[in-house]
Amino acid sequence: MKAYKKVAILGVGLLGGSIGLVLKKRRLAQEIVGHFRNPKKIRPAVRLGLIDTGTTDLKEAVRDADVVVVCTPVSDIERKLTLLKTLVVPRRSSPTPAAPRSPSCGRPAASILSARTRSQALSRAALLRRTPTSCATASAS
Repeated sequence: MKAYKKVAILGVGLLGGSIGLVLKKRRLAQEIVGHFRNPKKIRPAVRLGLIDTGTTDLKEAVRDADVVVVCTPVSDIERKLTLLKTLVVPRRSSPTPAAPRSPSCGRPAASILSARTRSQALSRAALLRRTPTSCATASAS
């Protein structure tokens, strides 16, 4: 499969971080840019290898992106898509990661990742959580 030149991930948490890891591991993107609300989360995400670069500027994150992955809370997806309409020209659309099933095989999307990749992504993404309480909860499970 041909690698994308640039992939933008809006929301590099558990799901967005997992997608970033898989894209890097399988060399499916030359550049992975993460969009963050909190600038303090950028450096740890880069250090953990979830993305190549990060920004708090949505316009900068999606500029020249071949693919934009929206990994925000479901309640925020509509607002993000409305903003994106003014920033990008869609070439084609795909189901969002919020879809409960993978369109390719009907299995839950998380089951497509290997168990090792999933556990690595879970532990790395837990470090990016907002509160120390949620970090402790995530690492205990």
